Order: sequence, then C-alpha cells, then structure tokens
Amino acid sequence: ATGQFSSGEYVIGRAHFIPVIHFAYPVKNASGKITDVAIAVISLDWFNQFTKSKTFPANTSLLLTDHKGTTLFNVTVPDFIGKQDREDLFRQMSVGPDKGNFEATSNGGTRRYYAYQKLRLSSEQTPYMYVRAGIPVEAVLGKTHSKLLFDVGFMLSLLLLETGFAYYISKVGIVNKIDYLRDAMGKVAHGNLDMHVSNFVNGAELEELGKSFDTMTERLADDISKRKRFSKLFKF
Repeated sequence: ATGQFSSGEYVIGRAHFIPVIHFAYPVKNASGKITDVAIAVISLDWFNQFTKSKTFPANTSLLLTDHKGTTLFNVTVPDFIGKQDREDLFRQMSVGPDKGNFEATSNGGTRRYYAYQKLRLSSEQTPYMYVRAGIPVEAVLGKTHSKLLFDVGFMLSLLLLETGFAYYISKVGIVNKIDYLRDAMGKVAHGNLDMHVSNFVNGAELEELGKSFDTMTERLADDISKRKRFSKLFKF
C-alpha cells in the first residue's frame, strides 16, 4: 500500500512450519507499477539460540511481540508463542514511549521489573516488534540490600576509624598534656618549683599556658629565694 519497504507480523512459515516474521519490498517496472515483491523471512527460532549463548540473571523473562501484541518469542513459556500478550502488559508498552520500564506481576505470579523497547522501520510509525525483558523484584532488591549493607558496613568502619583517630589525637594532643599540667600543679603545690612543662605542653593555646606556667614557677622560685636571703640578713 505504501510502495515502500514494509514489515509483516507473526505467521507460521510454509517451508518449515515454524514461527517467522516477514519483511517485504515492492519491485516496480519502468512505469512505476508493482510487478513483484521481494520478501525476507526471519525465523524466530533464532532467538532460542541467542538466549542459550547468553548468561542472564535467574528467572529472567524475555518476550517479543508483533505490532498486534501476538507473541513472537517467549523464553520462559514457549507455549505462549502465537498467542496474544496479556492486555495490561502490552498496553504498558504500546501507550508508553519508545523505551520504558514498569513493575507488574507476571502470569506465574512473580513480581517483576520490566524494561521494554519498540522497534520500527524508519518508514513506518507503527512498531513492527516490541521487546520486553523482566527480572524478579526480589533479585533486584537482593542486590540492592547487599550493596546497602556493604556501604553501611564500609561507612561504619570509616566512622569507627575516624572516631579512634580523633580519640588518639585528642588524647595525645590535649588530654595527656592537661594531665601533665595537673600533675605539675600538684607538685608545685607541694613545694616543687623546678617543674617546667613548656617543652612537653606545646601547640596553640596549651603552649601559651605551658609558658605561663613555667614563668609562674620561675617567679615563685625567685621570690622564695629572695625571701630566704632577706630572712637571713634580718636575723644577722
């Protein structure tokens, strides 16, 4: 009718009595009249060989239909070949964009994620084939949960590592120095004025505190030394 290369639909081939799909091209004479038709026949049994040579996830479904929704190939239920695709599933593809995905329950009761694509000739608006693949939701979620657990475990390990590192830094950089200052103050309170902490307590504010502490003990020691000298002179 269009005079152009055209796609066919599901039929049983007359030569080998197996499902096939035809493509045809009109042959015209000099006056433009169609005198013959060149036909290419594609055996749908080829998809069986294709699926056997590929590795798919367990319980993966793969289905092909023609433009009417007649099943051309079904890897999980071969008996459905030649029968009409389920109306709701075919509608999801026919009314959707050229590529899409959706979630639905299969004929066997398995909840699946489906992805599909429409195939069409450049000269035709109607797709000559719909390709739909499905994978069980549990298989997808199982991988998602495994990845999630791995990511959570990895982040938890990093958190524990960071916490341990922060504790180490705080203990070495702050806690130990404060403990040293506290011990030094206790010794000063008992009369030991030879304490010097600035060499040990260093870094930012603590370093200034350490220097102030050393200055204080030096002045205290000098003041006590002067008092002792004056005391001796006074007694003399």
